[in-house]
Amino acid sequence: MKHTSPEISVVICTYNRASQLEKALEAWANQSADNTFYEILVVDNGSTDATPDIYKKISGKYPSVQWRCVSTPIPSLPKARNLGISEAKGKIIAFVDDDAIPEENYIENLLENLKRFPEVSAFGRRVVPLYEGGQEPVWMSPW
Repeated sequence: MKHTSPEISVVICTYNRASQLEKALEAWANQSADNTFYEILVVDNGSTDATPDIYKKISGKYPSVQWRCVSTPIPSLPKARNLGISEAKGKIIAFVDDDAIPEENYIENLLENLKRFPEVSAFGRRVVPLYEGGQEPVWMSPW
């Protein structure tokens, strides 16, 4: 079943994190859900690195995914999220970090939970950190 607009807008706000963004976009492009159910909206928050090039590379590699990129020149996460909200085409907005690597069934699970629990306004999930260098930073607290 093809939809004219997506059910879910995955909004990824990013600022100068091209290397992390590339891995994340690859994972979002490889979701098990039918890609007509979701869009990936990248909000470039004034990046001066290769972020625009990474977006073009990955969106070009996966043309069947509904990709969009908007930008705001002023680095501010609240401004970026508000822009994402105003630009999102989905009924549901999923804010995710630019370094978040979703499991391949993330969208599928979210759609299922939306059906099962229509009265719920927000969902969360366990986050497993992947540390640069593979080791937890010394400043990290177990609490």
